[in-house]
Amino acid sequence: MNGQSHRLTTTMVFDLLDKLEGYELSFANDRADIVKMAINVDRQDDMEMVKVRGRVRFRWNDPKNRPKFMPKMMHDTPSYSWDIKKDWPFLRWTALNHYIDIGKGPGTYDDYDGYSYYHGSASKMDKGMGADSMAAVYLEIRYLHAPGHPFYDNCSPAVERYSRWFENEKFSSLEEEAHDRFPLSPGRPALGAGYPYSVFLPIDNIPRYWFEQYAKTRDTDCVGWVCHTIQDCSIPMHASAVIGHYHHAYEKRLDQFWTEVLEDPEFEAHVIELFHSFEGHDDEPPTSLDKEDHVKTPCINWRIDMLATWMALNSHKEFNAFYRTMTGDFEPELESMRELLVKAVAMSMIVTLKIDASTQEDA
Repeated sequence: MNGQSHRLTTTMVFDLLDKLEGYELSFANDRADIVKMAINVDRQDDMEMVKVRGRVRFRWNDPKNRPKFMPKMMHDTPSYSWDIKKDWPFLRWTALNHYIDIGKGPGTYDDYDGYSYYHGSASKMDKGMGADSMAAVYLEIRYLHAPGHPFYDNCSPAVERYSRWFENEKFSSLEEEAHDRFPLSPGRPALGAGYPYSVFLPIDNIPRYWFEQYAKTRDTDCVGWVCHTIQDCSIPMHASAVIGHYHHAYEKRLDQFWTEVLEDPEFEAHVIELFHSFEGHDDEPPTSLDKEDHVKTPCINWRIDMLATWMALNSHKEFNAFYRTMTGDFEPELESMRELLVKAVAMSMIVTLKIDASTQEDA
């Protein structure tokens, strides 16, 4: 979602919970700050991309004087956005974590992986010079400055926050997973290295982290983070891990669509009805979801990353139905857009209640 849609969605969450009886939030007085954070999540400087230049050096302390390739890190000029000089906030690298690759199926690092050009769905759907392939070409000799790489000094805290390496027996440490997940470019375009081969963190890991943080700190900024990421999961392109493929056009049309639904009383009634259906209790809440599980009715006691994944499963289904094979001018399916927006508001209401009721034990 764009900032305007995040603002309107999160504002409606508070308006409806305030309107309904029995839903008093402990952080209701902080709603303005929470809405602001829900907008500003895309503008975080928590992912550093570094351009490398290779060179050969002779090590002075090597008795055999063997040449050694030394990557030269441009660490003095950290890059958190597409163009650090222009500092475009809507192109910050942190947004690369706001995808989940449902179409790829089971992930390598998580239940579903995040965005990746060559190790994900992007290269399969963008075979020309769309946004995904253009980014892969432009960033071919860049790598994410991640734990396990030379000279790392907390340059990309997003990796440390959102990795769940300890839940996967494949790696013994964060550094080991990150080194594998974000392969270092040797200073020139190379197969298997750099940005095109990186696998970014999936978006469902983000609300889980901030839910856990709120349980520990009661910092209401966490609420804005969770709302933002849940809402991004309602965008078909985010759920299908593509930067392009009508992504910008869809979100721009969604901003316009919001002005239409605000005048529609049936939209609000639909949101409330769906919200109440999510309030149930699941005796066996899932720890993983298959693609077909979009038909399930989520419950408030589901783990928060499962709620995010369920939202993405529904969005990906709409991507397959309307946008995967679309060519020519963008033609939005408005009924589909409306249904996903209803789900985004209702699910944001549920996670807001869930956060308010959380304890450190819940996390």
